[in-house]
Amino acid sequence: MLVVTVAAAAAFAVAALSPTRVAAFDGTAPLFVAQAPGVTNSGSSLQATSFVAEPDVAALLEGILACPLVSLVVQQPKVHAHDVQRHADALPSFKAVFGPPSVKIPFVEGDMSLSRVLDSLSKCGELAVLPMSDDASVKRDLPEDKNGLVYVATLPPFDGSVAKAAANDASLDKWVARLRSQTDDVQIIFASPLVKSRLARRATSSSSNTTIPFAKQPILQKYIFFNSGLFEAIVALVLLISIVLFGVNALTSLQTPTKFEK
Repeated sequence: MLVVTVAAAAAFAVAALSPTRVAAFDGTAPLFVAQAPGVTNSGSSLQATSFVAEPDVAALLEGILACPLVSLVVQQPKVHAHDVQRHADALPSFKAVFGPPSVKIPFVEGDMSLSRVLDSLSKCGELAVLPMSDDASVKRDLPEDKNGLVYVATLPPFDGSVAKAAANDASLDKWVARLRSQTDDVQIIFASPLVKSRLARRATSSSSNTTIPFAKQPILQKYIFFNSGLFEAIVALVLLISIVLFGVNALTSLQTPTKFEK
């Protein structure tokens, strides 16, 4: 039993600390899609999906995006899935809009730009694309020769501020409430444009340093070698090793009786 436990701990350590596993979710962005009741597509089959690789993004969008009367595409740069989890208390409207049975994929690899989303919606035919405004009117904005209407809203880049997250959540609530008050056939799409990997961001920022050329800077200044995934793996590994050592210590403390009672 002890050998099995130690082997399992070692296997977990190798898998957890593998560079591939650590970097798997680096450079990804979340994708959330909320649709009108009764909309049928393949989105229900993606409820358990957490990661989508770059080659599969086109098929992903093709499968989960429907063709309603109105679509609201909300984009916010520099958003990671962990940011949504960390600031969940400041995002009540976001949680309400993208609650079940919405499609929520936290880690999408590749560029989720506006053009890519609109390309996927092109399957719906000719669409009118307009910026979202506080006085948006579906009846006024939808031309008779178009198959649907797409409103585009861009939120400021996420900076980690709780106050900024709450303000963005209020804007989303206002937009969704206005559209849903005019029609039930509304699709809400939240996506973040391409999130560069943390290594790439550090390299880009360092290369702009005019004091020391990028090639001559220390390696720890160029790149980030420690991220949240690695930290979580180390914590889990320390816990497993502690349990194994406790078990070994308990087994080694066992002794046979030195004498028997008469």
